[in-house]
Amino acid sequence: MKLKRTNKLIPIEIIRAAVNGDQFALAYILRVYRNYIKTLSTKVITDKDGNEYICVDEDKQTILMSQLIYCITNNFKILP
Repeated sequence: MKLKRTNKLIPIEIIRAAVNGDQFALAYILRVYRNYIKTLSTKVITDKDGNEYICVDEDKQTILMSQLIYCITNNFKILP
């Protein structure tokens, strides 16, 4: 699965607001990374007959979103 590359950057005002814990800014950033997180949490399941199914592991998706929010609000530093 190849990811589509976009050159759109998140505006610095939204990043600053997200670092300060603004819920709307965090929601915006989650929307930007939604497809990437979904791709990371996708897995292939094979049944007993050998049929393969692609599904999204919702637990893994929730963990990735939580880690992203945690890192933005606690560890992210904006350089001058």
